[in-house]
Amino acid sequence: MIFHRIVVTNLFSYLGEQTYDFAADGNGSVALVTGRNGYGKTSLLNAVKLLFLGTDDKSQRRVGFPPRYLSRREYVLGMERGWAGIRNRHAEASHCSVHVELGDGERVTFIATRSWTFNGQDFDELLSVHEAGQAEVKNAAAEERLGNLLPRELVPYFFFDGEEVQFLAEADNKARSEAMERLLSLSFINGVSAQLVEVVKLWKLEALPHEVQAEIRAEEGRLASLQSEIMTQDHQRSDLQRQLAELAETKDALRRSMDGLRTGGGIADSRRLEGEVEGLKAELDVELDDLATILATDVPLLANPGLMAAAQAAVSKVVEAKAQAANSVTDTLHKVLPHRLLVEPPQPREPLTEGQKAFLETKLRGILDSYAVTDTGPAPLLDSLDLKQARGLLHNLGRFNGGMSVLRQDRARRLREASSKKARLERLRAELRDSQTGSGEKAEEYRRLEQERDDLGRTIGKLEGELERLEHKLSTSAVVEKEIAARLNALERRHHLAGVTNERLSIAQALRETFAEYRKRTRANRRAEIEEAVNRHFQRLMSGHRMIKRIRIDEDFVMHFMDADGAEFGQLTVSHGMRQLAVTALLWALKEVSGRALPIIVDTPLARIDRDNQMNLLRHYYPHAAEQVIILATDSEIDDEKFKVLQPYVGSRFRLENPDGQSTRVIRLPSNEEGV
Repeated sequence: MIFHRIVVTNLFSYLGEQTYDFAADGNGSVALVTGRNGYGKTSLLNAVKLLFLGTDDKSQRRVGFPPRYLSRREYVLGMERGWAGIRNRHAEASHCSVHVELGDGERVTFIATRSWTFNGQDFDELLSVHEAGQAEVKNAAAEERLGNLLPRELVPYFFFDGEEVQFLAEADNKARSEAMERLLSLSFINGVSAQLVEVVKLWKLEALPHEVQAEIRAEEGRLASLQSEIMTQDHQRSDLQRQLAELAETKDALRRSMDGLRTGGGIADSRRLEGEVEGLKAELDVELDDLATILATDVPLLANPGLMAAAQAAVSKVVEAKAQAANSVTDTLHKVLPHRLLVEPPQPREPLTEGQKAFLETKLRGILDSYAVTDTGPAPLLDSLDLKQARGLLHNLGRFNGGMSVLRQDRARRLREASSKKARLERLRAELRDSQTGSGEKAEEYRRLEQERDDLGRTIGKLEGELERLEHKLSTSAVVEKEIAARLNALERRHHLAGVTNERLSIAQALRETFAEYRKRTRANRRAEIEEAVNRHFQRLMSGHRMIKRIRIDEDFVMHFMDADGAEFGQLTVSHGMRQLAVTALLWALKEVSGRALPIIVDTPLARIDRDNQMNLLRHYYPHAAEQVIILATDSEIDDEKFKVLQPYVGSRFRLENPDGQSTRVIRLPSNEEGV
């Protein structure tokens, strides 16, 4: 199956109706679309993906850098800043659309159109599908027909950006594994097995008491809700992992760009300056941390001297009043208490001697003197203090107010010193940049890249924190999931009635086990086929390097790179270009093993791959990857030399024009015309 026509109207960079008519005037399977960056190649890829996925699909709403996901409304209508929406910003019409016509090499058999109609701050999205020999269908029925042609989880395997292709094989998650199974026509087994599981559960449930059935259904509801939450969290984790991988690649590219700007003329001086920068930065960090702690306490007090003086006066009055009260009470007790204790009846049977009385009176007066009087009951803030506390507070306020001028001068001095060190640090950094990059435009570019690198580092740190929190949530959810499953099993075992599970349960269980075994064996066989094909194609695509001896495909269809001794490489040990070639070999193998006759669209086909291996891709992969391969490339990717290699396989050819960035025009070129 091939695209006969793709029509993009007022969508992204396409203003008005622009048509790709893929009627071949050459002999090959390749449709070559070239244009400068920003001329509309990626807009075409996104338009086709949007047709198959719609705006409900979250992956389509991923925009910007660092990447983030917009709401459906934001994605379609746009935002005030950063994203203009899907409709061409210069379009006067109230609608935009993408239309495709597919079929065999002779005739169109499948037509699909997805359109958006705008009404102020609202919009309607409509999908219509018309298959040969059948009536046109729309919306939900059309989505089902489109999904039968190309299931949405398989869209990234047929329409992709060459720079981002490696996530297809490196993302280790359930969604990717399910996509692989559907690509290899294994998913129907999972569907049958799932139905059998549900049937067996229903039959078992019917044999249990009604109150137990209700308890089990409640637990199953909690389990289903938790599993849905886990699936969402797993998708979020995959998104974060992908973003972090992309940001790490970008940061590495920035580092290489910065290294390229270094002149290398002052290496010795640069090393000295680097040492000074690191030392001063560490010293400044310690001082700023100390100041942050001190100033958090001091600044509010130093900034309000009038308030502090008033507080001291108020506390002084409280101390004076409490001291007077304490003295008055103490005097009274000194006079009254000894007489009442030692003279007034009742007295002990054996009268105290005068010496004993004198001793007790002295001791009693000492005890009275050692205790301050504490007020009781609710009172204002200062009045609630006892005399000892009030005197302590007055002492501290007096010391602070008396030394406020000196303290203010000290804090100002330390702030000036910190500011001076920071300025010195910036000067040293500037000297370091100059020693490494020289001056003028080159140095300015280095400073810009340095700032971008630092911003990127902060973003990476933030995302790593989010990923850590998400991993903790997933770990907790997994524990709860096991607990609920255990409770369900316990309920079923506790109330299981022997003999009630009749022959139909035994048959259903046997069928389920049979399908599971069939799936296991078929999956293993297909995995082996894919592994063989991946290694065969990788050897054709990769030249001049034999670091990777073999690529192993595990049970979840994840690639592992092995050396000649059978040891596995870490993913980061393998260069981006080599990983891209390996994933290209995987896509080729999947296409071959699955037997699905669908076209391929690839944007930026030769990104980050060295020239020799680019030639291998042009000779061996793109002409044979599918019945139709649409290549979206810049003129620098497909220069005259590369075009000569590819030209025998080109069936149709287009050039994009877009001088203002918002009005892509599609120009058909003769396939046999020489030069890009």
